[in-house]
Formats: sequence, C-alpha cells, structure tokens
Amino acid sequence: MRHRFGHGSDIRIATLNLHTPELSEALAKQSWILAGEILTPAARQLVALGADAIVACSSQLQPAAVRLLLDAPLLPMTDSVGTALQTLKIKRVGLVGAISESEETHWRKRLARFQVLDVFVPVLRDREHLAHLTIEELQQGIVNQTTRADVGRIVYSLRQAGARAIVLIAPELGLALSHLDPVLPVLDATELHALTALEWSLNPQPPSPPAPARPSTREKRPRNHATTQA
Repeated sequence: MRHRFGHGSDIRIATLNLHTPELSEALAKQSWILAGEILTPAARQLVALGADAIVACSSQLQPAAVRLLLDAPLLPMTDSVGTALQTLKIKRVGLVGAISESEETHWRKRLARFQVLDVFVPVLRDREHLAHLTIEELQQGIVNQTTRADVGRIVYSLRQAGARAIVLIAPELGLALSHLDPVLPVLDATELHALTALEWSLNPQPPSPPAPARPSTREKRPRNHATTQA
C-alpha cells in the first residue's frame, strides 16, 4: 500500500497465529477435515473482527482452507498463481516446495482450472530433501553452497523435463535461487498471494470461477536424475 499510494495510506489487517501442535499434527497426517475444523473457528474470529476476506498464509493450509464454509470469501494461494500463469500464457510449470504428494495433487487440480496442462514435480527423494533443507536450514536463515547447488539442480531437472516456469510454494526456497540467472520465470506463490490480497482489498469483489479443467491435465516427474541425500 505504501509503495503504491505513499506513506499516508494503509489498510486494516487482522491476523491470527495458528502454530499449534494440533494443527501441525493434522497437517502432518494430511487430515484436511480435522485441519478444517481447527481453521474454521479461527477464520470466523477474523470475520467477527471485521475481515472482508480470508487469506490462509501457507501452501500447506490450502487443501483444508478451500473446504471452509465462511461468510467471507477465501482468497486461495493456488488461484493467485493460476491467474499469473494465465496472464503469462504458461501451461507447463515446475512446482517446487510441496511437503507431501497430497499437497502436490491439490495444486495440480487447482491449477488445472486455469488451463495449466502439465505440472512437473520433483521425484519423491528430491521432494523430501527439499523439505529437509527448507525446515532445517532455509527457515533458520542458513544458506550454503551445497543447498544452492541442490535446489538449483532440482529446478534444472524440472526445466529439462519440460517446465516453462517454476512456482515456489515454499518462499524460503527463493533464498537458495537468488544467485542463479533466471533462465525460466520464477513465481513466488507467497508473494503473488499477498499481492492478490492487496488488489482485492482495493477492489473487493466475489471471486470469479475460472474455466473448467481440461481432462488432459497431467502430473509430471523428472526421470533418471541423481538425487542428493539430506
């Protein structure tokens, strides 16, 4: 807001921190119904405080958040990315930073609504390695050459598989890619999500449904490339 309209401008933001053991356990078990039961009263609290829309500020929360029944619209992270990819006319993307296969599946299904036909994801061992790097190093502000090399290699494998853009759904991964020349467009899902919330706050409107998904949407995984162990 201040960058666009000056230091005298502001918006009201109500936030609620839900870093609880119960929610963490539900997400780890991929129990979206239980996670939704935890998120629902929290979201209703925000609405009671005057929130006109709800933003779930984590990719891991998205599969549970889209199931919420609220009196205020939810602004999904996946839709922010899908809209950006539509604008760029990109239909083949590499998805980096998912913690679980179900999270990847959620993204694939949601992006399909924006005519993103192919979603390339790291192989299982690389996905687990990225999760380890994100939690144990990048979230602690630790960025070393080995981490940069590992993340760069995985991104390169998705490019070789056919991705025309990279979507980072764990914002910390951007720290490990900042030194690389952007051969492909790199979209930070968290940044796009925040910009969507800002745009919506300036011009509130009901979310418009994207076009129906095509049945040819496919999940892609790179083949035959080495994996660095954590």
